[in-house]
Amino acid sequence: MGFTKNKEEQSLIQMNKPVIYKRRWYILFIFCNLTLAVGSLWNIWGPIANSAERAFNWSNATIATLSNYGPIVFVATSFFFSWIMDNKGLRWAVLLTSLFCVIGSLLRCITCEQPHVTWLNHVGQVFISLALPVVFAAPPLLSITWFPVEERILATAIASHFSVFDISFITGPSIVPEIPLNQTNNSTDFIKTIKDRIMLLNYISSIWVGVIFILVLVYFPAKPKSAPSLAAVVERKSFREGVFQLFRLPYFWILAIPYAISSGVFNIWSSVLEINLKPLGITQIQAGWIAFLGTVVSSIFGIIIGKFADRFTKRLKMFLVILYVLATAMSLWFTLIVEELIPMNMPSLYVSVMLTTSFINGAVPLFFEALCEITHPIAEGITTVLLTQCYYISQLLFLLVLSINGVGTKWMSWTQLASIVICLPFLMVFKEKYGRLNVDSMEISLQNIKQ
Repeated sequence: MGFTKNKEEQSLIQMNKPVIYKRRWYILFIFCNLTLAVGSLWNIWGPIANSAERAFNWSNATIATLSNYGPIVFVATSFFFSWIMDNKGLRWAVLLTSLFCVIGSLLRCITCEQPHVTWLNHVGQVFISLALPVVFAAPPLLSITWFPVEERILATAIASHFSVFDISFITGPSIVPEIPLNQTNNSTDFIKTIKDRIMLLNYISSIWVGVIFILVLVYFPAKPKSAPSLAAVVERKSFREGVFQLFRLPYFWILAIPYAISSGVFNIWSSVLEINLKPLGITQIQAGWIAFLGTVVSSIFGIIIGKFADRFTKRLKMFLVILYVLATAMSLWFTLIVEELIPMNMPSLYVSVMLTTSFINGAVPLFFEALCEITHPIAEGITTVLLTQCYYISQLLFLLVLSINGVGTKWMSWTQLASIVICLPFLMVFKEKYGRLNVDSMEISLQNIKQ
């Protein structure tokens, strides 16, 4: 029986000789642009919260509610998009995602006057939130579909980091003028200027996603003609079977829970960093630069970690533990600064946020790849969607607390610190398993025998 299985595996290898296409980098480029646009559209209000609240007579609760649509819509629709990725492929998934972005951004461009501006932005935010399941869950599927085994984690790292590389922290405050702190009386002309700049920001965003939609429509195939590795062509479990089996796998939850708690809380906290830092006298622009530089450094760092992880295979647990120990130290440093338990200065704020962001977001592609390995042969789209659904549930809980009027901001920095610390025991007991890499190792071994 073992001999028969071995013969079948060898036959599968011979029938599916890996082919690596140069166009894989173009596919990754288009997907990264889409993820960058989605993240910036979804988080458009957080970095300009002070100006938007004054211009539209909104409150912190309104900003939190708009952000809340992301987790709510994701939880409600994620398995539908998982089915799309599993059964229709990447083309349909990415095409629908870019279309939803176009619709959502165009709705924001209709008017900036009350009462229409509020409900149009609510509806537009729902459409943009419909794009989140694919941009957050598709990177591992894209990497195994288009990239060889020695580039797989790197491709996942690049694609996933563009989803958190949020330029809205800079574009928003740079285009929309900030209302000075503690200033309550503003002229009608100044408010009109803010509204006009917000509309300009919406117009630019609409053009951006419109171009991406056209590029996807012209060329974005579901998969290459020939797979880049044997693991890419191994038959996955059916959608229904994969979903039910995933819920029953304890080792999935041992790794999914720490990812969801830490990354979910940290990234939603960073999207409203301006609110957390406002009591310290940090301006909207300063908070935007702190958060933006954090995403820049973390993206570069995450890609470097992905390259190292590709070289040092089957060491994902080691990388994750080291990153989370360092993240705990940096988060504690930031919290002590914000709570004024140690002297505060701008360089310390910048460095503590940048390093915490780097260590937390640098671990994201490693979580994705580790979970796809231990759940193989369950389809990557199913695994990552359920993982990201847990991520958004933790964000939803954070935003529900933030949306309570009068709750304040003191709890925010302590919560993001606790969300990192609580993950360390899970990572310590996690046992590694490499289902896809073992399949690809079998392919390499057979090639060596032939040589």
